[in-house]
Amino acid sequence: MAARHVIVALAIIEREGRWLVHRRLATDEFHGLWEFPGGKVHDGETIMDAAVRECREELGIVVAPMSSLDVVPCQISDGTLDIHPLRCRLVSGEPRPAAPVVGEVRWVDAVQLPSLAMPPANASIIAELLRQHRA
Repeated sequence: MAARHVIVALAIIEREGRWLVHRRLATDEFHGLWEFPGGKVHDGETIMDAAVRECREELGIVVAPMSSLDVVPCQISDGTLDIHPLRCRLVSGEPRPAAPVVGEVRWVDAVQLPSLAMPPANASIIAELLRQHRA
């Protein structure tokens, strides 16, 4: 069987020095961890379109992608995963859990963000966000 290659789009949404995160409720290895909004890119969908769709489906908000951060490649049990973090602007709506996999939603600052329990692949994204925030 061929190894799977999964592409994931993440929406990195910052407002007034705080980033939007939510706690994952899905019953998988990341259950209970905090994460940035996002999910798998569907066939025929761009990374930007996936980030916009996931924010609408998961949090009931409309976002506009603005720029990309470095892609984060990861090994998964049956293949590879490429995480594409996109800086996005909140266009409309107030974030709230809008899908069964989404628990608590919160805005966190530069002190809170690195202290959250998040999937290991987010470490380099958080480091880059904090580096840019301090610059």
